Amino acid sequence: MSKLKKSLFRLLEGRSDANFDFGDLCHILDRAGFTLRLGKGSHHIYFKEGVEEILN
Repeated sequence: MSKLKKSLFRLLEGRSDANFDFGDLCHILDRAGFTLRLGKGSHHIYFKEGVEEILN
């Protein structure tokens, strides 16, 4: 099983939210078709055409 799939399963389980690696989350969002728009400082904002909510 690939690292991406393992990370996705861990995220969807919802039991390790506090310990989830930020880099893994960014990779999942990139592979899901989200686009990164950098905010100020350490803010990362992801958006996707057809999805009303943004991920901040």
